Amino acid sequence: MRRSPVLTVILALAALCVTHAQALRADDAVLTDQTAPQLAQKGEFDELLKRVSSEAGPDSPRYVALLTKDLERYLDHHAQQTAKRRESYDKALADLDKHLAEERIDDALLDAIEAYGLADDAKAFLASDRVNQLVDQSKAAAEKAEKDGQWLDVLNLYRKLNYLFEVDARFLTHVKDAERHVRVLRLYAPKALEAMLKDRARARLANLEKDKAEQAHADKPGGDPAPDKDKAQAGDDPNQPIERKDPVDLIDLGDETWKQRLEGVEVEMLKEGLLTAGSRHVDNRGYKPLMVGMIDALGVLIDTPQIVESFPTMADAGKVLVLRGVLRTERTRLDAMGNAPDKTDAMDLVERLLDADKQTLQFPTSVMAYEMMDGALSELDDFTAMIWPQELEQFSRSFSGTFYGVGIQISKRDGQLIVVSPLADTPAFRAGIKAGDVIATVDGVDTSSWSLDKAVRMITGPEGTPVTLGIDRVGEKNTLEFKLKRAEIPIESIRGWQHRNDNSWDYYVDPDFGIGYVRLSQFIPQSASDLDAALEQMRKQRPLNALVLDLRFNPGGLLTSAIEVSNRFVASGPIVSTVDMDGKRTSEARARPDRVQPHIPVVVLINQGSASASEIVSGALQDHHAAIIVGENSFGKGSVQDLFRIDDAKAYLKLTTQYYMLPGGRIIHRRPGSKTWGIQPDLEVKMTTQQVADSIEVRQSLDILRRDGEELPEGKEQPKITDIIEKGLDPQLEAALLVLKTQIAADQIALAAGKPQQEPAAVP
Repeated sequence: MRRSPVLTVILALAALCVTHAQALRADDAVLTDQTAPQLAQKGEFDELLKRVSSEAGPDSPRYVALLTKDLERYLDHHAQQTAKRRESYDKALADLDKHLAEERIDDALLDAIEAYGLADDAKAFLASDRVNQLVDQSKAAAEKAEKDGQWLDVLNLYRKLNYLFEVDARFLTHVKDAERHVRVLRLYAPKALEAMLKDRARARLANLEKDKAEQAHADKPGGDPAPDKDKAQAGDDPNQPIERKDPVDLIDLGDETWKQRLEGVEVEMLKEGLLTAGSRHVDNRGYKPLMVGMIDALGVLIDTPQIVESFPTMADAGKVLVLRGVLRTERTRLDAMGNAPDKTDAMDLVERLLDADKQTLQFPTSVMAYEMMDGALSELDDFTAMIWPQELEQFSRSFSGTFYGVGIQISKRDGQLIVVSPLADTPAFRAGIKAGDVIATVDGVDTSSWSLDKAVRMITGPEGTPVTLGIDRVGEKNTLEFKLKRAEIPIESIRGWQHRNDNSWDYYVDPDFGIGYVRLSQFIPQSASDLDAALEQMRKQRPLNALVLDLRFNPGGLLTSAIEVSNRFVASGPIVSTVDMDGKRTSEARARPDRVQPHIPVVVLINQGSASASEIVSGALQDHHAAIIVGENSFGKGSVQDLFRIDDAKAYLKLTTQYYMLPGGRIIHRRPGSKTWGIQPDLEVKMTTQQVADSIEVRQSLDILRRDGEELPEGKEQPKITDIIEKGLDPQLEAALLVLKTQIAADQIALAAGKPQQEPAAVP
């Protein structure tokens, strides 16, 4: 049968339409139907590259070509990092076995922690025979150190064990007990604690010298293979082993005496605080935990004989024995009461303990009140605390959003106060103080024995008052004097991608895609308005297509600020609510439509250092599908602390009274026995300890403000901002950018095809 010309044309057109429709469907399957963004959000970047590259060609939109290149770079970085991770894991296991055989428990624990962070199967690693052997040896060493009164060693061992077994927290009780002993030593026996620190430093030095000798032998012809050179720190000889510091090596002895710290502490504050905590704490456990804590705290005090340097009566072993007997009797009496003790029982116990002290060791009443309160509150949670009279000024300053000083960030390194960076447009920056300067004196007083807290206290002060900093600088023979006047220094909570020439922030991390980047380091009163200003600046510069909100290492801050920041991305519905001790909702903050920013794709970066207010923001945006969360599980601090005036506001009790609840009904706080806590990312991207350290080092170096013509210290090279992405120094940020770039590419192609772009789902 012959076809008519008309029919032939119709069939040909139909075939053409079918072919075109099939081509559109093939394109839809990758980008315009949101398959590509879904693959990116799941971290399936290899599959995404296959699909995108199969359609990339000379006629493809520019975004597709850029995305293909970025995917290839990310996968290349990932392959390199995976290979290096496995190599580092094998090296850590070899070091662990070596140090176990040499009975160098400290180093073996550090090796185990490193291997744990590198292991593909962390649970299997913790269950391995070598780790079981390490745990047994560590516990034996800790028990011996405890008998010898070497509480720094005890704390060091249990902290590392707790880090390894953080999920089940099996060593947490041991850590808290050791921390209390070390706190007692730091406050009442600083000389004894300093001697312990020196002993530990000598032991570490001996091990370091031993490692150097082994390294020298390995470097000789015919010697054993040299250790992995990649583990050397930047600027160090790569053939020299690295000294790894323990957490307890960083303890700052300070210069504050116990009399100064406890000035104004009174027994009535203890009693009022106990009554409030016993009736208002969120877990509603009554007075028994508080009473147990008081007794145990005094037990720790008298079981720390080194405090004789502050309290000579501790030399009387008979009196110590009598008071210890009283504490045992009180604990037996308390156990017999079950869970029935009430506030009268608690007040009676306070009086009996005070009377027993008067009859024996005669500690000052301020010491008794301070120690009993500390012990009582430690039984509740980690965020409940007493704000004593001498702590009030610093506490209130931490929430003010401004302070008066000279405008420098400082740290303590090798016993010296170091300028990390001057702040823009401040007295210090205008006077010419530089990063790396050593603050040798303040108003003529030597700072070599100062703690960071004291340095902050002495450098800050009333607006307009003078302060003179004596600066030791590389290349200068004499100490330089800078006479400055204190001024109001706004706390910077919003930072961008890189500094401009005028020291303002450039917020665009990827101008080609129009992706902005904002680091929010803490939530203070002006955080939301500063965020608004940053977004406005970006939109004036070029179209803003997407945003990375970096909340990593953000410890939190003001709830009101967290709500306002969340509201910038959530147009309606609940942001956060609170529940009380009975599980009843007590308050709810809701989004206001007039506060929301124009919708764009957002990725929020979080890690283990993201806590409290940063978890509220990331959790609220996650529940409202207003952002994709990338990174690692957050800290898990979702409790509400209320301030209660004590003794007519001479002190305050910061007491946990409620928990935060997210819009989807989650309580993010990590409570005892919790299996999950915090915010779980939509896309988990883990970073090793070394990767985190490297990325932080580069980021801090780039954040330093330098004056025009200011040279770097000899032997130092300034990293480039492009290194962070191009060299794969920050895998979490790199993954976040791929998620956003894929969404932008999909939206642009959908827009060109006349199809609707994907809108975020809303939570009713």
